[in-house]
Amino acid sequence: MTGMLLRKGQHPQWWLEGGSYPIDIIDKQRVQVLAHSDEMGSKYKAAPVVVRFKHEDGEVIHVVSHFYRQMGTRGPAVAAGAASTSFDGLSEKDKKEFAASPAAAASTVGDVESSYAFQRMTTNIVTGKQKANKVLEQQYNMRVTGGAGLRASPDAVAPTTPAPAPTARVKVLERRGRAARVRDDAGNEGWLDSSALQAY
Repeated sequence: MTGMLLRKGQHPQWWLEGGSYPIDIIDKQRVQVLAHSDEMGSKYKAAPVVVRFKHEDGEVIHVVSHFYRQMGTRGPAVAAGAASTSFDGLSEKDKKEFAASPAAAASTVGDVESSYAFQRMTTNIVTGKQKANKVLEQQYNMRVTGGAGLRASPDAVAPTTPAPAPTARVKVLERRGRAARVRDDAGNEGWLDSSALQAY
């Protein structure tokens, strides 16, 4: 949520669009609230605006929509071009280019701040995911050789499912003697003999 505000010191205003629903968190131990709204908490008894929770090797980020506006939009609409010098999130060059653009005259400050907040959050998510992918590549560092299928249990005679693709990256989740429980990069899990594993 770093850098979400286009103008420092502003107080965000949050609301739900007609087709959206408030977020009701059932398992508070597993779900982290990244942004909340006292206004929405009072109105809907559900304050979360942006939440995330882990799922296997990744995470889910859920956002209500339309999720951001500035308090200033409740009053007279201010042309974005006139206020562009106060946009802390833009470089001086970007401020000048924006002020000279047709969008600056056609948009209000609230419109620009709303778009900026969503774009900034999305950029942060993508950047974070790129870093996380480097870690996952280190964890998914094996491949399955010899066409070995995945078994339902460590037992050598347990039913098997088709083998992961030869190019699939595999992560070892657990070892029991010669057996290893693995997950491939498509999310398939099962057991196989450790001898079928080879460094990627």
